[in-house]
Amino acid sequence: MIEKYTKAKFWKCALQVNPAGYIALRGTDHGMTEDQYNQELVRIAKENEIKVIGLADHGNVDGVNAIRTAMNENDILVFPGFEICSTEKAHFVCLFPENTSTDQLKSYLGALGLTNPADGVRPSNLGGNDLLAKVEELGGFTYAAHCTDDNGILNRKLNHVWKNPLLKAAQDSRSN
Repeated sequence: MIEKYTKAKFWKCALQVNPAGYIALRGTDHGMTEDQYNQELVRIAKENEIKVIGLADHGNVDGVNAIRTAMNENDILVFPGFEICSTEKAHFVCLFPENTSTDQLKSYLGALGLTNPADGVRPSNLGGNDLLAKVEELGGFTYAAHCTDDNGILNRKLNHVWKNPLLKAAQDSRSN
């Protein structure tokens, strides 16, 4: 998005897109190769006029480059990142600027207390407020993932985190 804008412009976003390997966390298989999966993501994003995605896997950034390349080739901006669990076992999505490398993301995971991608659902050693502050310090932004589910900040009654001004948004995953 190199264009310059002189007035407000809105883009449709999908800020919690998961890479191909994410489904393994649920013990299932989508039956696609990584490339097929990424091309299907591109197709769906284009079909829905999505111009920006946030990419998040639980404590893992292995799929970032392949998806970023596929999306960028189709003029879709990618904010890379990951999903992480606080010491209170609440889930957060942490997203970083589009030019953040996977090496930087791995370093950020380590700074947040996660060093083993194979155990990405293990909680960080940081509580919610400390996690928000650290991600902000690293140049990213954080939102509360599926905040009304069992592992969401509202269901866990983390009012002190909910009121933190560093919490940029919250995802309500309830069905209509």
